[in-house]
Parts: sequence; structure tokens; C-alpha cells
Amino acid sequence: MHHRTIQAPIHVYTEIGRIKRVKLHRPGKETENLVPDYLERMLFDDIPFLEDAQKEHDAIVQALRDEGVEVLNLEDLVAESLHTPEIREQYNDEYLEEANIRGRQTEAAIRELLKSIKDSKELVEKTMAGVQRAELLETPEDAKGLTDLVEADYPFSIYPVPNLYFTRDPFSTIGNGVSLNHMFSETRNRETIYGKEIFI
Repeated sequence: MHHRTIQAPIHVYTEIGRIKRVKLHRPGKETENLVPDYLERMLFDDIPFLEDAQKEHDAIVQALRDEGVEVLNLEDLVAESLHTPEIREQYNDEYLEEANIRGRQTEAAIRELLKSIKDSKELVEKTMAGVQRAELLETPEDAKGLTDLVEADYPFSIYPVPNLYFTRDPFSTIGNGVSLNHMFSETRNRETIYGKEIFI
């Protein structure tokens, strides 16, 4: 009797073997949303030019595909995982918890903004890009209620996650499992959510 070996979905036992499949993130609006006065907080020295960053990314993707590597897109994988209203709500809850928002009114306004986004990929990209304060202000009166922000001159209620294209930092495959890593910098803590959505 022959026993068939069933290989686990994740099977990574080498750092130097031939790449079969890779998960990447194409730089998006989160890069555009870098603010000059807050570059150090975002762990950047300068603001990258998004169009050039995307061209370079696309060239790397094509080079990998030319070698027979399957390239998976991070935001597509996360969007695919948000296939029920319950999972979307759980995703929003975790995102808002990790965002460490000060003030219930601000959090409620952001929650409504996220709930209004019906397309899953658009929602994922929004959580990567961050939420600008101006998006939450429908009337001048709203500004008075949303005074529970860390800095009055900072344009974001939730800052972007521009380091996300370093996809191996917040989560990586090891053997038949995945390591979801707690990031040292608070700026990068939300990055782990995307790996959690894909793998758990």
C-alpha cells in the first residue's frame, strides 16, 4: 500500500533555495501620504516619488515572473480574505484598535468611513493609505468634536503605513508556519494585521 505525502500549504525550509512564489506589496497612496515634517516618525529620510517607486516595483515583478516565479499581491490577498460582512467588521475592529485613536468621536467617524467603503480592495488600500482629518469633517462643527487628536497641525487621524513594501518584516514563513511579528516601532504595528488576515 502506497502512502501519499500531503505537503502543507506553507513549506519553506531554505533561505537560499529557488524562489517559487513571493508575496509583494506595490507602493501606493501610503507613500504619497508621507508628510515632510513627520518623516522621522514614519522612519523615512525623504519622500519617494510614487511613480518611480511603482515603475521599479513593476520591473522587479516582471523579472521574477520571467524566471517562473509566481508573484502574489499583498493587497489582493487581504481583500480576498474579507469575503463576509462579519470578517470585514472584525478587520475594521482590529485595524482601529491597532491605530490607537484618541477619542471616541474620532474613532466612530473613522469606523463609519471604513464601513462606507464597499469594495474590499479599496478598503484594504484605504487602511494602508491612512485617514486624513479632512475626510472626517463634513461641517465646521465636526472640527470642534474631533479635537481629541495627538497634534492639531497633523493632517492625519490615522497615519499611513509607508513601510509596508518591506513585507518580510511584519510576517514571514518558517517551515510549515508563519511568524507574525510584533514591530518595535509603533509606526509599523498595524502592518502585522495584513499578514494575520491572510494566514489565520
